[in-house]
Amino acid sequence: MTTPLLHPPVALDREPFVAGAQAIIDAGLWCVVEVCLDVPAQRWEPRLLVCRDDVLAVARTAAEWTCASPDQDVRLAGYTRDTLVRVDEAPAPLCHVAGFGCVAPPAQGG
Repeated sequence: MTTPLLHPPVALDREPFVAGAQAIIDAGLWCVVEVCLDVPAQRWEPRLLVCRDDVLAVARTAAEWTCASPDQDVRLAGYTRDTLVRVDEAPAPLCHVAGFGCVAPPAQGG
């Protein structure tokens, strides 16, 4: 079974990561990269917590980590800053669907 797409599949360019990071940080949450362990059940597991407010640094870190795991479906999620609990209502854009290539964002913003 294929992963349901929330957004059209894209290479790991800057846009989906920057947009996701910006929305999550604006909500006062930490960005967490989650990996889908069970596609039909949509069971996601946190793999990388990025405790920074610099949107471009968060986006770059998430994209680099995702490029290192191109065979996994990955998304950004928002977690509370005090208890590190996932916030279901937080923006959670799907950033990478396995098998759609990998082009990490450039090291410098802009």
